[in-house]
Amino acid sequence: MELVVLGGQGTWPDAGGACTGYLVRADGFTLWIDLGTGTMANLQRHIGLLDVDAVVLSHRHPDHLLDLFPYFYARLFHPEHPKGLPLYCPPGLIDRVTGLLSDQGGDQVEKVFDVRAVEPGESFGAGPFRVRTAPMRHPVPTLGMRVEAGGVALAYSADTGP
Repeated sequence: MELVVLGGQGTWPDAGGACTGYLVRADGFTLWIDLGTGTMANLQRHIGLLDVDAVVLSHRHPDHLLDLFPYFYARLFHPEHPKGLPLYCPPGLIDRVTGLLSDQGGDQVEKVFDVRAVEPGESFGAGPFRVRTAPMRHPVPTLGMRVEAGGVALAYSADTGP
C-alpha cells in the first residue's frame, strides 16, 4: 500500500498548499480520500485525472470536498466521457453537492459518479481495499476510516471535535 498526501492544511490552504486529501494505492487501484481545496492540482502531479478508481468523502465540510466540483466537470466534459466512478460518502452529502450544481450539471452527477451512501460504522470494499468506517465526534456525520489491503492498514480520523 502506498499513501500520497495531496494536502493536509486546515480550513483554507496557504499559498501553494492544499486542504485535506490523500491518495491510497494498492494493486494498481487508486482511492482518493477527501478532495479538499487544492488537492486536484496536486493529484495531477502524481496521476492523470482519469486514473482514480474510487473516491471517499469523509463529510460535507468544504475543506474536505470543494475540489469535487472541478473534478466533476473534468470528468463530465472529458472526451472519453468516463462514467460511474464509485463515490462513497455519508448519507445526504451528495444531495447538497447536487444542489450546488443545479444550475449547471446537477442532473449529470449520476452520469459521472456512482454514489454509495455509507453510514458511520459501516464497512465497504473498493478494489483491493476494505474500508471500515467509524463515527467521529463532529457537528455533521463524519466517517473516520481504517483502510486495509494486503495485510497493511492506515487510519484516518477526518475531523473530530466541535
